[in-house]
Amino acid sequence: MIVDAGRQRIPLRRDTVDLAAVVRRLDLVLLLAAGALVGYGLWAVAGITRFDIPGDPGYYVTRQAIAAALGSVGLVVAIAIPPSLYRRHWRVVYLIALGGMVVVFAFAEAVRGSKRWIDVGPLQFQPSEFGKMLFVLAIAGFLVERQREIGRLRTVAVAIALGAVPMVFVFLQPDLGTALVYVAALTAVLFVAGVRWLHLALLATLAATVVLGVLWFLPAAGVEVLKPYQTARLTGFTNPGADPSDLTYNVNQSITAVGSGGIDGRGWTRRARRGSTTSPSTPPTSSLRRSPSSAASSAPRSCCCSTSSSSGEGSAWSRSRATSTARSSPVGSCARFSSRSSSTWA
Repeated sequence: MIVDAGRQRIPLRRDTVDLAAVVRRLDLVLLLAAGALVGYGLWAVAGITRFDIPGDPGYYVTRQAIAAALGSVGLVVAIAIPPSLYRRHWRVVYLIALGGMVVVFAFAEAVRGSKRWIDVGPLQFQPSEFGKMLFVLAIAGFLVERQREIGRLRTVAVAIALGAVPMVFVFLQPDLGTALVYVAALTAVLFVAGVRWLHLALLATLAATVVLGVLWFLPAAGVEVLKPYQTARLTGFTNPGADPSDLTYNVNQSITAVGSGGIDGRGWTRRARRGSTTSPSTPPTSSLRRSPSSAASSAPRSCCCSTSSSSGEGSAWSRSRATSTARSSPVGSCARFSSRSSSTWA
């Protein structure tokens, strides 16, 4: 919208739209990039989930393809709407985004302590996801309306205030991850709109101060802004080995995935079945065929296996994750956990 602000409106005829003008206005590079990402995503889902539903390897990819088709229809509708319409009515767009988030608190069912989804017949609707698009359109419309004052700090402050309201609503659901996406979207809109570098530097300094205060300084003073699990998720990367079966599981698995796939990756045709020790085309390694006694007495390369199979400490779910990690990890990853006892995996 910001880039299109200086362009002429699409000429309209009485009963038809000038399709040539519509095509000229399209960003073909952006469309091709989006199409490539969707295609790659479908290919990846097809490989990753092909063993999840016995007898139906295309269960998830079929549903993902249907969702992509519906999204394509929405794309065509969005292309047919002139950007000038969003610019003129950005306040309405903003209120619609806020209204969807308010409805969540009134009608959404709490699931695991958070309200995010609204049931609409057989479908589930998450207003904060659609709100991302409306959020960007509304803030962009505001900045375009005040493009002559974009260099003033007051204009930037008002844009941030407008963006802060939906961020707070999303944070209170609670959905910290989506709230952080809104922060990133607001930053991108301000950058594209041409906010002065000095103002961006001030905002970056302010953001760094807030992060340090929320995560470290205020908790040290006894003031908890975030819930303990939220703080742990944001700071878990500083100590990946703290809780590898839960809070830092994704961090450790990403390291294992890079070590396993290398530069070119393993490809979805060589992906291992969930719960299995090897991929369909790769025979098991000799280290995994050792007996429990030899594994326990050997060097760190089998430490994770012995940890996961030790006595009853920790849940079965935690031990299964530890076993899966050990079986798919390179030797170096296994060695990193050699000093931890079985209670670490609980």
